Amino acid sequence: MNTNRLSTMLYGLSLIITIAVFLLLSSWGDDMGFWLVSLLAVLFAESMGYWFFGYVIKRNSRRESVPAFVPFMTLTVFYGAAVIFHLCLFWLVLQISFTSYLVIHLITFAIWAIGMGMVHYFTDYVRDQAENAAVQTQLITQLQAVLLSIKHNLEPSKQAEREALKSELKQLMEQVKYSDPVSNASMMNVEENLLWQINSLDQCVQMLAKDEGDIGNVELSRKLIADISKDLIKRNSQLKELK
Repeated sequence: MNTNRLSTMLYGLSLIITIAVFLLLSSWGDDMGFWLVSLLAVLFAESMGYWFFGYVIKRNSRRESVPAFVPFMTLTVFYGAAVIFHLCLFWLVLQISFTSYLVIHLITFAIWAIGMGMVHYFTDYVRDQAENAAVQTQLITQLQAVLLSIKHNLEPSKQAEREALKSELKQLMEQVKYSDPVSNASMMNVEENLLWQINSLDQCVQMLAKDEGDIGNVELSRKLIADISKDLIKRNSQLKELK
């Protein structure tokens, strides 16, 4: 039996038990208002808990991150606990007026709804910030990935010209490593040019791997490394001025 089916069965069972308990608590007499409000509040809390639990299970099955949904689930659990507390204390023990009882439940629901709204807002904000950070650091990540591929392509060669190229490539990799990882929208043209240059360098090195005696591509590769280094210095300098 899969988890979704099991959770659905447990949810259905909880609804049946809840209704049965409420049928035992009160008849359709003077307490009908209390009975109905309490029943609806409990069923709502159970339904929301089931929905959030099902969502978390679905995300887990896809191996996706679920921490963002933990606050929603926590608030719903607290809401359900508050509903049970109100039911026991204000209806069964203190037996306050129906109007007061209804207001208490409405206030509790409003607090839950406001809390859910705030959590939703901050969750979206954090997610947007994370996505923006990922986009802003994309250039350095791409440069490092391509440079690592270039390094692997150069490693088998032992020619003197290639050794000099390897040394310059190593210096460029260090420069990229210590470059500002966070970009800025105004740097789009500079960074697009850097990506074009690094891809051109990758193509040159791939051609070198096929033709050991291609001196022209060695010189072109060294020139591209020098150009990338200059543009990277320019980018980092401009980013520093923008901050």
